[in-house]
Amino acid sequence: MRPYEITKVDGAAITLHDLLDGHTTVVHDSKRSARVFVGDAVVARVAPAGASGRPTISGGFFPMEGDTPAMLRSMLLEGLAARRRQHPRTTMTAYLKTMAPAFHLSWWATRLQTRR
Repeated sequence: MRPYEITKVDGAAITLHDLLDGHTTVVHDSKRSARVFVGDAVVARVAPAGASGRPTISGGFFPMEGDTPAMLRSMLLEGLAARRRQHPRTTMTAYLKTMAPAFHLSWWATRLQTRR
């Protein structure tokens, strides 16, 4: 799972800008594209090629309501730095793999708050 900023929504196409490495990916998902907006911060698992042969969302897709893309990026970089103080060889990929449960809990907490 990686953090993204949504930079364009065009029909079923969602353009995702990776907050850590700067790469841009376009995924096609009509269900999710109807619920997201340009500027949203999301955490998603993107597979390089789905059944259509194009990049696709594979499994998790968590809009981080209340977090700006800059806040999410900063939080992850600070967390990685703290992890590297204890485990200096930790890669960003390894760190992000450990964060999936935290992303899910954060997303779930914002969903509960909005229902009150």
